Amino acid sequence: MAKAPGTGAIQADVYKKGGKALTARLHQMFLLMWEQETIPQRNQRNFHHTSVQA
Repeated sequence: MAKAPGTGAIQADVYKKGGKALTARLHQMFLLMWEQETIPQRNQRNFHHTSVQA
């Protein structure tokens, strides 16, 4: 399965192979980042931030 260069998207087959354990771990990681409003230094280059203004 090909993906566009430069995207940070996780492919669907990775989720399928990782199952519930991967989904739970990713959820924990994203929730922690949301609560702390930070991205770990080692991951900053992998995340794209867009602001949503109300």
